[in-house]
Amino acid sequence: MISLSLNQTIAAEKTRQIEDLVICGRLWDIYEKNTTLMSVLRQMCAAGAGISLEWLKKCADAVNEPDLNKFFEVVFRNRKGDKLLDEVKNMDCFEGKSPTRAKFEDMQKRPEVWFRDIGKIGGWFRVQAELSEHMCTFILDQLGLRRDPDIDTLMARSRFETSDNPLVTKYLKLIAGAPKAPNPVRDKHRIQLMAAILDREYEGRLSHQARLVQRYLKGQGATPGGRKYKIYAYTAEWFAKWQYKGDPAAGAYQAKLEEVRGSEYELQRARRSESNVPIPRELRPYIKMPSHKKSTININNDSDWQFAGITKWRQMEWDRLWQISQLYGLPRGATISGTTTDHQFAIYEILSRVESIGTEDNVRRNVENAVHMKGLAERIQMFLPYIHLIPVIQMGAQMHHSVCEMGTALSLNDFIDYHVGYYTTLLPSAGAGMKVYSSTFDQAVRRALADAEARVTHLYAISENKRRGMSPTAHAAWACSNDRDRARHKARAAINPETAHVFEQIPFDHGVDFILKKAKEIDANIH
Repeated sequence: MISLSLNQTIAAEKTRQIEDLVICGRLWDIYEKNTTLMSVLRQMCAAGAGISLEWLKKCADAVNEPDLNKFFEVVFRNRKGDKLLDEVKNMDCFEGKSPTRAKFEDMQKRPEVWFRDIGKIGGWFRVQAELSEHMCTFILDQLGLRRDPDIDTLMARSRFETSDNPLVTKYLKLIAGAPKAPNPVRDKHRIQLMAAILDREYEGRLSHQARLVQRYLKGQGATPGGRKYKIYAYTAEWFAKWQYKGDPAAGAYQAKLEEVRGSEYELQRARRSESNVPIPRELRPYIKMPSHKKSTININNDSDWQFAGITKWRQMEWDRLWQISQLYGLPRGATISGTTTDHQFAIYEILSRVESIGTEDNVRRNVENAVHMKGLAERIQMFLPYIHLIPVIQMGAQMHHSVCEMGTALSLNDFIDYHVGYYTTLLPSAGAGMKVYSSTFDQAVRRALADAEARVTHLYAISENKRRGMSPTAHAAWACSNDRDRARHKARAAINPETAHVFEQIPFDHGVDFILKKAKEIDANIH
């Protein structure tokens, strides 16, 4: 281990920010060169477009609107009166154009046109998840219910009787008791459609995010040395839902900060919104621009560079990822990435649909498309560990989230075994039950991750709170100096529910004493 000055620490953190962008961009290029993987991803998006169109038809049917295009443009609004699909159309795959029924149908016929690159593919996975959320919100508005907190409370307390359709059973009583409930006799079909839409969101998309925002203690375990630890199914003790959208300049932000600091409940997943904050100019050459914007954007025009999530959202000081990023000298982000889990929802909804069509029984009975879907399901399974990285690559390369935020979300959902700051842990180890479709592709991905990991400085750093007023030459971090140090540092950076206690011990304003203690765990001779 070696000591770094404040200036050296800041330089290492800037290098890490650029490396995050570089590695995501490099993986983007490696993925696009693999024609088999890109074909699988495009077919997945085509299947997803069919799934979303099917659900949108159900949603329109649930509110008795036969014209789907009219439903898109007029009926489908949120509580603020804005068109819900405005957010969807700004994803890479729609290129700022309004979605229509014809576009969804064309996506299924020509996926090679709609999903040409990783940006458009990642954009579609997010669209599929966003539509689930929008449909649920729309149905709740139609019923006169609020999603948070009333709807969660109602669903938690409700117990339902058996019905002919097990998919919608537990939502029937909820709908029947809603302020604007439809007539249960006259509109039985409509009620079941509404119930299915709610079920998709709560048992589908939110089941992935639940591990980030709900707390459920399963029990206790013990290490070989006898230390007891809590076993959580989810990890809400880290991340609460609340976020702040006020105007910091008006003093409301500071007032809220003082209020929370003085309360017993610490809001861990808090973030605040900022506007007119462009991507720094020194980072712009490393950004992967949406393909439809490349020809119109000026690298020197700040107004063209305000699309990144990390610049729009800022972590608050009590955010767990803020504390982790400070300690490990990583780029600050927006907060734990629920958008990453949105991608996983879309990936697994598509895989489930493909597998349900491509069964052996359907193949034997010559069901239409069954043979193709069976083959597609097999290819998806072979590429699955790499497909998990699509949100990391797409959003990381466009600076929507930091790599740590996305790696943490994947790890807490058991997709990978992420170690904070170590790129190689974004992919499971080969041989541990992981099949490799192409050894050449696998080696290229792992080599890129390993090269990036070796280029950066791995360190424990003093918090920003403690840096104020420090001399540029004063001690600010302990860094790994050799392979042995890196291996020991990496082993202590594993982030999962079982290691939560380690990261919960990071003080908001950790200083020299804290990081010296952490460094001595690696090298006892440090003083």
